[in-house]
Amino acid sequence: MANLDETPGVTLEGLGFTGAEVRRSFELAARTLPVDMLYFDNAGDPARAIANAEAAIAAKIDLLIEYNTDREANAEIARRLAAASIPGLALVHPLPGAPLYGPDNRAAGGIAGRALGAFAVETWPGEQVIGVLIGDLADPGPAISERVKGITDGLHESLPSLKLALLDTGGQPVRADALVAKFLQTERGQHVLIATLDDLAAVYRLCGLLHGPLRLRGASARPAPIGRRETAAACGDATHSRDGCQRVPGISAV
Repeated sequence: MANLDETPGVTLEGLGFTGAEVRRSFELAARTLPVDMLYFDNAGDPARAIANAEAAIAAKIDLLIEYNTDREANAEIARRLAAASIPGLALVHPLPGAPLYGPDNRAAGGIAGRALGAFAVETWPGEQVIGVLIGDLADPGPAISERVKGITDGLHESLPSLKLALLDTGGQPVRADALVAKFLQTERGQHVLIATLDDLAAVYRLCGLLHGPLRLRGASARPAPIGRRETAAACGDATHSRDGCQRVPGISAV
């Protein structure tokens, strides 16, 4: 398996997963199967991805699982695999002639958007609601744009006039708490829906709501499917801790 990038601390394609997590998932799955796995780190480098493919071919592998974003490098890898009569399996990004396995980012975003919209309609019927979308929005990869499109369309199914504020973490999920807190200071008294593009941003934002300057009262949590695993949805009254009287009537975070 040739992984996209296992550099410590680097998340993959703006969605919060690390290369180490991807590799670990393969290690766990392979434990129950009669297969021997070899692992290569492409380190986000197209030239290294090609070199890794050549090394895998030299090792006489039976299948190459390739996770690489560069189209030209993938075409060259596919050519070399074909010459060696070795099949390939592509992760997320196409490898010519190989089956493609990857997420449906628009569908995943739609699940989150519809869940938030349904929550707002049920909890605050007929009331004004604003939305916040937070994550690595500047990431140029198609995964982010598809996820954003899905979330937006899903929200607008039940809330067609919803205004959505976009907050960019710049690939640093830890910034989510401060960005949303600053936004909420300008939107006091509003019902707010918060959608995140990755799990870490959701965790930092939820922790900030529960323990930071804006605290949830009577908060409840429930699982909401988004991406590869479930994350939290929270709702309740948020009160500003300094004076105890400024409050956001409701916040839902997915």
